[in-house]
Amino acid sequence: MQLNPKKTNRLASYCIFDKYGVVDDYVFAYLKDLKKNVKDIIITVNGKLQPEFRTRLEEFGQVFVRKNEGLDVAAHKEAILRVGFDKLAEYDEIILQNDTLFGPVYPLAKTFEKMARMDLDFWGLTKYYHEEPVRKNVHPKGYIPEHINTSFLVCRTSLVNAPEFRKYWKKMPIYKYYMDVVNFHEAVFTKHFENLGFKWSTSVETDQVQKKGLHYPLMQQPLELVEKLRCPVFKRRLFFHEPAGYFAYSVGDAPVKLLKYLQQRTNYNTDLVYKNIIRTLNPYVLTKNLGLFKSLPKHLVKSSAQSVPKQRVALVMHSYFTDLVPYLLKYATNMPEDADIYVTTGSQ
Repeated sequence: MQLNPKKTNRLASYCIFDKYGVVDDYVFAYLKDLKKNVKDIIITVNGKLQPEFRTRLEEFGQVFVRKNEGLDVAAHKEAILRVGFDKLAEYDEIILQNDTLFGPVYPLAKTFEKMARMDLDFWGLTKYYHEEPVRKNVHPKGYIPEHINTSFLVCRTSLVNAPEFRKYWKKMPIYKYYMDVVNFHEAVFTKHFENLGFKWSTSVETDQVQKKGLHYPLMQQPLELVEKLRCPVFKRRLFFHEPAGYFAYSVGDAPVKLLKYLQQRTNYNTDLVYKNIIRTLNPYVLTKNLGLFKSLPKHLVKSSAQSVPKQRVALVMHSYFTDLVPYLLKYATNMPEDADIYVTTGSQ
């Protein structure tokens, strides 16, 4: 199915979650661009939503707040059933998306125009490559099939009108855990409908840059996607993903390099990223993922110390167990000679 890029009639289902009911500015920046490319937007909030943010969201579309269960896939199911399949059939494309993406770095119009010229039943921005073997606790089938990353999934009328599509969403259970959504929806949606004869593709042609052994370009090669392939989005997870997960293919500096490129070479306002991650992430996680640890050479420390006015310094340590004393002493012995040291314990 091909579309007329200038006359495409679209509906977007956008899911938001924040445990405090806050909606950060990066979401509004994204919705502002998305609104230019769609007719209607349904915004579903899982959990709570503070009143001032509801007012701002309603400038973009209908807003619904639901119980925080089933993650984004349950929010999309509720939106789909609320609109109804007959009404959905009046749209050329249905966009299912969540707030796990920052962007757009480049206008979404370019992506929609490109994909409208392709004869497809459904499409996405990026994909995850076939991976095997994987542990059963990673995926019950022992492998992960090639699939569209469902943080941005577009379904056309040819798929939406299909009985199989309607059956899929009507039977969609309320999943409790994130990995259940990944295993039983995201990782299988593409293969399920491909096996039924529906055609799909992605707008970001990652085959050009994919490296051997890597399966998830949006997470593992974010800079290459944005810089070389003009991918309009990047994952929020980059900034809180465990750094050890990067070490098999990098030194863990992907988030840092991406931010630097965005600041220096694009018009994307990275303050939108910082505002969100500083508010929501543990400072230790943020320090690790942005490489904010610094080690100063001894000669620099000594020369700098001589020019700094003398200040009173105190070290306060709490020792839960006597076994901790040698460990704590390592820190204490590195303090200046005139520092005051206070040690507290839980018992005599």
